[in-house]
Amino acid sequence: MKRQLAVQLLIFLTCSLLINFSSFAASTGKIVGTVKDAKTGDALPGANIFIEGTSLGAASDVNGNYFIPRVPAGTFALVARYIGYQDERITDVRVEANRSFKLDFKLKTTIVEGETVTITAQAEGQLAAINQQLTSREIVNVISEAKIQELPDVNAAEAIGRLPGVSLIRNKGEASEVVVRGLSNGNVAINIEGQRIPASGNDRGVGLAMISTEMLGGVEIIKANMPDNDADATGSTINMKLRTAPKDFQTKLYVQQGYNSQEESFRMREGSFTISNRFWGGKAGILASGSIDLKNRGTDALSASYDSPDDYIPGKPADIEINRATLTNSLEDRDRYGASVVLDYKLPNGKIVFNSFASRLKRNVANSINGFSLENSMININSTFYEQTQDIFTGGIQAEYELFGTQLDMQIYGSQTKTETPDELQMTSEVSPAFVGKITVDTKNLISPGELSTLDEMPDPDQIKVRTTRYDSGIDNGKETGLKVDWQVPFRLSDNFTGYFKTGGKIRALSRERRRFRNSSTWNSSNQFVQNPNRWLLSNYPEYNWNTFSGVITLDHFMADTSPLEFLDDGLQFYYPLDRDKVKEVIDLCRTPEAKQYPILLGRLTEETNDYDNDELLTAGYVMAGIDFGPRLTFTPGVRYEREEIDYRAYYFVRGDGSRFPKIAQANSFFDTTTTRTNEYWFPMFHLKYKITDWFDVRLARTRTVSRPNYGSYSPRITISGENVSKGNPDLKPELSTNYDAYFSLYNNWVGLFTIGGFYKEIENQIYTETREIKPEDNFPSLSGLITQPVNNRFDGEVYGVEMDLQTTFWYLPGYLSGITLSANFTALKSNTQFEWFYDILEYDPSNPWGPPTVIKIDTLRKGRLTNQPKYLGNIVLGYDLKGFSARLSVNFQDNTLRNFNRTVPELDAFTHSWSRWNLSVRQKVGQHIELLYNFNNISNTPEEDFLPGRFNSLNSLEKFGWETDLGVRYFF
Repeated sequence: MKRQLAVQLLIFLTCSLLINFSSFAASTGKIVGTVKDAKTGDALPGANIFIEGTSLGAASDVNGNYFIPRVPAGTFALVARYIGYQDERITDVRVEANRSFKLDFKLKTTIVEGETVTITAQAEGQLAAINQQLTSREIVNVISEAKIQELPDVNAAEAIGRLPGVSLIRNKGEASEVVVRGLSNGNVAINIEGQRIPASGNDRGVGLAMISTEMLGGVEIIKANMPDNDADATGSTINMKLRTAPKDFQTKLYVQQGYNSQEESFRMREGSFTISNRFWGGKAGILASGSIDLKNRGTDALSASYDSPDDYIPGKPADIEINRATLTNSLEDRDRYGASVVLDYKLPNGKIVFNSFASRLKRNVANSINGFSLENSMININSTFYEQTQDIFTGGIQAEYELFGTQLDMQIYGSQTKTETPDELQMTSEVSPAFVGKITVDTKNLISPGELSTLDEMPDPDQIKVRTTRYDSGIDNGKETGLKVDWQVPFRLSDNFTGYFKTGGKIRALSRERRRFRNSSTWNSSNQFVQNPNRWLLSNYPEYNWNTFSGVITLDHFMADTSPLEFLDDGLQFYYPLDRDKVKEVIDLCRTPEAKQYPILLGRLTEETNDYDNDELLTAGYVMAGIDFGPRLTFTPGVRYEREEIDYRAYYFVRGDGSRFPKIAQANSFFDTTTTRTNEYWFPMFHLKYKITDWFDVRLARTRTVSRPNYGSYSPRITISGENVSKGNPDLKPELSTNYDAYFSLYNNWVGLFTIGGFYKEIENQIYTETREIKPEDNFPSLSGLITQPVNNRFDGEVYGVEMDLQTTFWYLPGYLSGITLSANFTALKSNTQFEWFYDILEYDPSNPWGPPTVIKIDTLRKGRLTNQPKYLGNIVLGYDLKGFSARLSVNFQDNTLRNFNRTVPELDAFTHSWSRWNLSVRQKVGQHIELLYNFNNISNTPEEDFLPGRFNSLNSLEKFGWETDLGVRYFF
């Protein structure tokens, strides 16, 4: 029935469009042209061009081009308006039927006391972002290319984090994921030139750390979707832009050398190039760019884990107790590579653009961990070494064509993300008891660095047995192909009742695979000879001169340094760092053909249980209209329909004895399991924009969006271990969100742009992981343990907040003060959600206290905010421009953020501490073609901390990554 209704609606709309077209096409013409800076000749994107006294108008595109269709024959006055420039009004614009009238604008900058103001490149980029936001029909934030380049942000996530409503999840001192309006990365649609990027991990999120800012031509964040956007964007839609070839031949080169204080390393290099030209009278253009970014991301981290006491009563305050403290010394080389090619060709009535983009993040990681278990006085030594590559590739063709006064846009693309870890090595050891009586700390508080530094009599490495070794490999591979068609037909019922109808559709085919493989061995097993790798190594490789303790190979053979390392710059010592090459050498011996004849290395049982292959086919269609009632009121209603077909394949795995299960003949058995499913949804939306004056407008929106479950959550996997079950849930419903936005904007040449707005989201079917007792309807009749699976929350959640943003220049101030610029934003967020959880209490009969207790099952609720949602966010960028000199001092503030939500014990919730990160960027032009740069990141050397906000405000983790400084040079030709 719904499909029939959709078809009828599309047929009706098409007929209406054709009737409208035939009625008005014969009596109208069009106005086309460009809007540029009168002095520099640079394009001015986002300029507002309109016919005075009517609702007819258009906005200029990124190249400054504009197009006003369906203009009635006659004579008009045409106005071009651009914040930061003087309005230009041209009278006697004569439009003839079936003819094009070409009119180019060359706008002059603002004037104070009869003197024209000079706008620098940095301020020009800021103005471009302001004007694009103002002329958009959507609620959107824009970062221009110039604004991205003026700040020392190392990747795309850092740059996007400068916008209102955006918080960051960091990894080793740099942003790795964005959280928009308190909704995590999986709720954000990530595009490059409108081409959807598939997820880079097990969730739906795309890691933006792999994209260098040097590759970007701008970014826009759509906060309230239109029907022509993908609906799975409850947080937002982020569209990253690539540069296209400007006029004439241009070359840009950039090199940079830096220093990292944490590792005292000069391995902080960066470089990029861009080359472009236009041919055939400017009709064809090509732009090629590339970047390389080599960074040292070493960190020192101190963390702790806590537990509730044995006598904890659910629902009552808990005096949590520390049970473990961990020191982690991490060495990492993090290298980014990027390349893009953009070809464009201008047609008589449109253009064709081919773009391709590739980016790689390569990580070489060595993690050494010393863990102190306070319960049994045990020290765990764990070292992990791996190389990992994360790749993004996208390529597509976009065509825009004016067809009989209508606009037809088509796009076809393919994209891929791949994360591959081909060689991960791990070695673990332990010694117990190790520090009995040496630590007398109150276990309700975290061990301080001073407490751990007293452990100066640690066991010698030749007294510590190697316990296990492990070799892992894995790959996550996501691919997407898409085809999108949009058809927009303008209409004019009168000079003050104009607009457009728009319809179109999209097909997205997604595939995703997860593969893991593990080989592991236990070195100090008490089992038979062939199950002890140390004995095999001792017998077959005596030339290594192994040291042994009670017949087991000891840790000293693998040490990287015999003396403790300085840790956290706080007098703390780090013991037992291992050498990657020595560990790899021994693990490789265990993987030789000779070793494989022994059952030394175990595989599949621990990792492949979560493997899957997923295929999704998404088809969508929409209808919408943009209706202008006079020059001030714009109404944009519409509806989107999406149909999702999924086909998932995973494993049914029984660990241990499978005799209780049909068709399982042996222990540790794997079976394939599959599921197919179809979901259909309608997404009605509307946007309303009203210009109260020429310098003040209000925007309202009501939209409907969806967030689909993570791939692993949808998976039909089932793992049975003993009496317990862990499984995915193919019957999960996607989360649906109803969104309300209200924004007010104040703008003119003196203010720049000031916006204040609020939003509210009501989210149905929230997904969380539930652990409960197995019920008969779960269809595991032979089991009586617990089942863990993702489920939909029967309670709705809500997210709401306020965002404020100011972007301005002080061009009107006297003398040197006119070069001051300011960007500032502030966000306040709040969310409410509640989860159902279950626990047992024991009730004893007072008349028979020695008798068996009665088990009473309690069903209760726990309320809290969304994970990864901070309370407050803020950004300030204070700048100064004077001729060829430019400086930017920036601060990014993020209030405490919920990192872990414990449904049973509120005192075990983990939050980040509030932090502020200060950066400085200075530039100076030398002549016409050279620019010198200096950057200083994390000036205050602020570490990142998590804490448990209970009665003791206990530290959960602390990570220190140091400050960075660098010098660079850019060459323009």
